[in-house]
Amino acid sequence: MTNTPENFAPMRPEVARQYLLTLATALREAASTDSPDHLVDVARQSSRVLVRVAHLLAALPADKLDGLKSSAGLAGEGELLDFLERQLSALHEAVQATTEQRAFDASNYIAHLHKHGEPFSTMKLESAKELRGGRAKRTVLLHCKSLDGNDADWVLRQDLPSEWPRTSVTFEYGLLQALSQAGLQVPRPALLETNAGELGLPFMLVEKLPGRPPGDLYRPPKSAHLAQQFATLLGALHGLSVNRVAHLPDLKTKIYSQTDLRETLAWYRDIYVRLDDPSATISSIFAWLERTVSEVEGPLAVVHGDVGFHNMLVHDGMITGLLDWEEAHLGNPAEDVGYCRGDIEQMMDWPTFMETYRSSGGPMLSVAAIDFYSLLGEVKVYCSVLLARENVETGKTRYLSLAECIVDWAPVLRQRMSQRIRGLSS
Repeated sequence: MTNTPENFAPMRPEVARQYLLTLATALREAASTDSPDHLVDVARQSSRVLVRVAHLLAALPADKLDGLKSSAGLAGEGELLDFLERQLSALHEAVQATTEQRAFDASNYIAHLHKHGEPFSTMKLESAKELRGGRAKRTVLLHCKSLDGNDADWVLRQDLPSEWPRTSVTFEYGLLQALSQAGLQVPRPALLETNAGELGLPFMLVEKLPGRPPGDLYRPPKSAHLAQQFATLLGALHGLSVNRVAHLPDLKTKIYSQTDLRETLAWYRDIYVRLDDPSATISSIFAWLERTVSEVEGPLAVVHGDVGFHNMLVHDGMITGLLDWEEAHLGNPAEDVGYCRGDIEQMMDWPTFMETYRSSGGPMLSVAAIDFYSLLGEVKVYCSVLLARENVETGKTRYLSLAECIVDWAPVLRQRMSQRIRGLSS
């Protein structure tokens, strides 16, 4: 029997069926489009989910697989796993050609932008590529030319209908304006359209910065040089006077006061109790957070809320911008510092990072606050995964990126939280 991570029970056949239905829905929809790139993209995501489903199904006794086997017309456990492996093999060649972008018809948007005067009135569209993965925002790369032949590259960000609560681009636009004017490394906003008409919900244009994300949520680049730059950027952000953003009505104070912190912990605990199997590790994490919350204090600052190398661009070894400000708020800067600590400790010495952070304008933060927010950040992501898992496994959504997120992050999160609480308790 294949081993599974602590407290991740072998997948039940009825749950596995929901994942497979999600894959089937996504592949069927992708196959009906005229975009080979999109089909390849969906195939790549599907392969990751299939790997995890196969792994968890293999941990089940053979007699527990009867429902799924019979519905698939398969005779035995080995045949079921062979079936999944054949699907992976069939997808393999396509996955090698995967792109994270797909074609997008932006002609209506360009026609709409022409009404806004220069520099948009004479802008000619050369290409448009939609980035994959967004649940509450559409992100499209626009490559254009002006009448004199100069390149003009923009990023279009548009609100999408979503069951996931997120801020609007109208909030992001105002915040990016303030941060850009303060000299921080963020995309410069160029246009906000609050009345998009037939194009749907509001959208904005920001300058396209050079570079690519150098890592994902839990796999940062192994570069002390980038970690030092990150410390400088984070110190400058947290050193910014809150008076610079006081005019933004939607920039709320969150997860800061003792009342906020205790209510947040209670909400996360409720999600865990309702949606997860009992776990000694997770229970000890909540006990530690509830025991130490009274020690948390710190200054008020602009907090990114999801800071890390998955939300940065790097070009020629230099950070060019910090992206995705949807979760930004006023709060304790230790929230951002603690959230990124696990990444930084894989890249460089933590005290050196904090020295650079402080010398770049970052405030003095207590060890107690950083420790608390580092573990709270792990719990926040874990509870988000639990909520997503509930939607997928009950058939409420067939959103492939959610399924991929669940199978990718859940085992990693459990391992990271276990390591973190052992370190804090020792």
